[in-house]
Amino acid sequence: MHFVNKKYYMLFLLLLVSFNYAQSLVYNYEFGNFKDACRFSYNYSGYFYVSDCGSNEIIKIDTLGNVSKIIGGYGWNESLFDYPIDISTNILNVYVTDYNNNRIQIFDKDLNYISEIRNSEKLDFKYPTSSQISNQGDIFVLDSDNKRILKLNRNGNLITTIGGFDAGSYQLNSPSKFCIDNNSNLYVISKNYLFIFDQFGNGLKKIKLNFHPRNINIINNIISLVNESQILLAFSINKNELFKEDKFFTLENVNDIKDAVLINNKLFVLRKNIIQVFDLVN
Repeated sequence: MHFVNKKYYMLFLLLLVSFNYAQSLVYNYEFGNFKDACRFSYNYSGYFYVSDCGSNEIIKIDTLGNVSKIIGGYGWNESLFDYPIDISTNILNVYVTDYNNNRIQIFDKDLNYISEIRNSEKLDFKYPTSSQISNQGDIFVLDSDNKRILKLNRNGNLITTIGGFDAGSYQLNSPSKFCIDNNSNLYVISKNYLFIFDQFGNGLKKIKLNFHPRNINIINNIISLVNESQILLAFSINKNELFKEDKFFTLENVNDIKDAVLINNKLFVLRKNIIQVFDLVN
């Protein structure tokens, strides 16, 4: 996993075509060697944290493919996982959604264990599929069993629930993943719908999508939605015109896209075994 693979001879297989605008993505390089990656999160110090559901490991790796640390393996003790389905990070900490262990494990940026948030009588959630932290330090957990999002304070105490049965037209029927922007708004994918809530749980928008995303990510208020072979980039969040200036790409002959983020005009695409890097060009 300590390499950068410059397979330019594969360029013709790895071009992305834009359907909406003149911009396109051109293959640059790839790195990583994962068993079955399912999610990644970028830290502004220049590292990706990759959740490998196949090996039950978390990998800290830089954008050139140099691995800094690997933790995990199957289990239920601290720093072990049973299907780490999601991962998120801020400047200080890393949050791993440990699906089958019904908990969120919290680590520092060097992947040293700090604490965990676990299902309990006071905090009822099962089979979490996503967790995020806001700029205010609030922790949000997607409780797939009860089809809602829990908002917790930094000590893990419940503040409120979002998108539950009492949310009216903003009730989440099949929530799978979500992300948080710089204004602490939540973007939740539920089948082919995108729900947008403010940090207090008030519904702001409900958008029907033209495809069924499997994952959602956000960097610098640019949203990336992906399914197995397609990537949708949305640039216009701050203008309150989401998807008016979107870019839609398809990766030909590929059916294993897991996640994607746009950083400094480079699109990092997480696939099952690798991370591929593309340049966004006119």
